[in-house]
Parts: sequence; structure tokens; C-alpha cells
Amino acid sequence: TETNNNVEAAIDWALSNPENASTLHSLIEALPKPSLFQHSSQKNSHFRDGSAKYHLVAFISHIGNNTSCGHYVAHIHKDGR
Repeated sequence: TETNNNVEAAIDWALSNPENASTLHSLIEALPKPSLFQHSSQKNSHFRDGSAKYHLVAFISHIGNNTSCGHYVAHIHKDGR
């Protein structure tokens, strides 16, 4: 392929070649569509919806100019802190 399966190169190509939007659209349409309800028809599911309230235990932040450089920091709530 033109971008050697490099995501950043593919995005750059797509944004730099708007005249090829129909080609890009055709490629996207050819991808298999994920099913949102693929597993919802299981009869013996023992999972149920819980409370709509959640407690955040961790998140990851990024400090830097882009995803290729900088620092990723894990913020974890542990022992009340």
C-alpha cells in the first residue's frame, strides 16, 4: 500500500489527498461492519446493568506535543488517595 500500513502516514495521505475521497469512502464501505448486538441474544447471560453511578479508580493522561513524543502518566486512586 501507499502508506505501508502506517496509521499516521495513512491519515496524512487521506488529509493531503481530498480529491481521492471517493476511493477512501469505497475502502471504508468495504470493511466488515461490527455488530453492536452480537452477544445480546445469549439466553443464559448472568450479567445485568448496574447502577448508573461509578467510582473512577484510574485514568491515563498524556503530556506532550503528539502521541509520538511526550509522557503518558497513570493516575490511580488507591487507599483513599
